[in-house]
Amino acid sequence: MYCHVYNQGMHCIHQIIGRTEKKFNLSISIEVFEVRTSNRLPGLDFDIYISTGGPGSPLESNEPWELNYRSWLNELLQYNSTSKPSDKKFAFFICHSFQLACRMLNFGKISQRAQKSEGIFEIERTLTGKKDTVFHSLQDNFWVVDSREYQVTNPNHDSIESMGGNILAWEKISDQEVAHRAVMAMRFNTEMMGTQFHPEADAEGLLKYIQNKIENEKDTSNWKIASAKAGQHLESIERTYQTILPEFLKQAIEQKSVGYD
Repeated sequence: MYCHVYNQGMHCIHQIIGRTEKKFNLSISIEVFEVRTSNRLPGLDFDIYISTGGPGSPLESNEPWELNYRSWLNELLQYNSTSKPSDKKFAFFICHSFQLACRMLNFGKISQRAQKSEGIFEIERTLTGKKDTVFHSLQDNFWVVDSREYQVTNPNHDSIESMGGNILAWEKISDQEVAHRAVMAMRFNTEMMGTQFHPEADAEGLLKYIQNKIENEKDTSNWKIASAKAGQHLESIERTYQTILPEFLKQAIEQKSVGYD
C-alpha cells in the first residue's frame, strides 16, 4: 500500500517474518503485491496476509484498486465463514489498511485529523485487549509509533460485534476529548485484526528515522521532542515490536498446523 514510496515498515515486516521462520523452523514463502499503483491483489491461495500502511487518503474513491481491495476483503471473509478452522486465512491490517478496512466494514467514522499525528504516543488497552492472545503480554498503557493524517473514531459497536470483533486499544487523551478518541487496535474476528499505529516499528529503526528527520527537516522542534520521548520509552516500543505481529503470526501458524475445536 506504499505507492512505491520507500517505507522502513516493509523492512521491519520482513525482519519479523524471518524471525518467525527461524522460531518455527519453517520455510515461509513471501510475495509482495503493489496494490495501489499496479492494482495487483493476491488471491485466496495464501495462508496469511499483512496489509501495510501507506500515504494518502483512506476515504472512499472510485479508483480500480480500491474496488478490487474491497472485493478481496469480502472474498476473504466469505471464504473464512465456510472453511474449517485449519483452512482459514489470517489477515493483519496496519494504519492506512486498517482505516480502509474499518470504512469498508462499517466499523466506525473515518475522518481527517486537524493535524497529523506523527511520533511516539501512549495508548491504552481495553479490558478485552488485556485478555486478547496477541495483546495480553503488553502493559495496560504502552507506547507505539504513530503516523496518520486520518483516524477511525465513533466505533459502530453493532457492526463490530456482529462479526465477532472487539476494540483492543484506544488512544490515550484527556477526559474532555474521550468521546472522539481514535480506535487504535481492533480484532475483527478470530482470524483478522489490525492497528491504527505501526506495530512493525522497531526501536533501532525508530531512532534512525527520527535522527534523519532532525538532520533534514527545516523545523526540527517536534522531532527533538520525539527523540526525547523515544529515549524514555524505547523498551515499550521494542516490546510492541516484539509482541504484536510475532504473536499474530504465531497464532496463525499454530492454528494452520493443528486447527482448533
